[in-house]
Amino acid sequence: MKKIAVYQGEHFPLVMNDNEYFLKSRVKVEGFREYVDEDGEVYPNIFIKHISLEEMDNAYTVKHFVYYQNKWFEVYSPITKRQVDQNTFLLFSSDYEDVEKHDFKKQEQFVFVKEIKMAEIERLKEIQTPILTFKEQEETVKIIEQSDVKEYLMGILD
Repeated sequence: MKKIAVYQGEHFPLVMNDNEYFLKSRVKVEGFREYVDEDGEVYPNIFIKHISLEEMDNAYTVKHFVYYQNKWFEVYSPITKRQVDQNTFLLFSSDYEDVEKHDFKKQEQFVFVKEIKMAEIERLKEIQTPILTFKEQEETVKIIEQSDVKEYLMGILD
């Protein structure tokens, strides 16, 4: 489940560590610095900014669901550029009936998955659930029709 923070009107991936909040970007943004890991390695294509909770305009988690063969399925992991480039998406179900009805494969106990192509996505649903001090706000649901899925996905990737 991906976490997003809205900061100065822009949406950024949010990393939370022990009540510390970091925004992440793949492009240089004013006030952001290159990411340096614990071993001192510098990542020139990842930029971060430490912010306080009070500086956020909003924060939420994002979950995606795919409408496939007349049923909504959760996307197994956050959607990545690699999945879009490779045109493959992994759906998740905990319902054994999906093994027979939709040709899912057992990955582990009560975890069934199926790989599909973007063209097989009938609709995509994005659910934004507010977190942190914003959790009292309403959940937001957006439905993306098949013809708009690729454009939508390219727009959300960081």
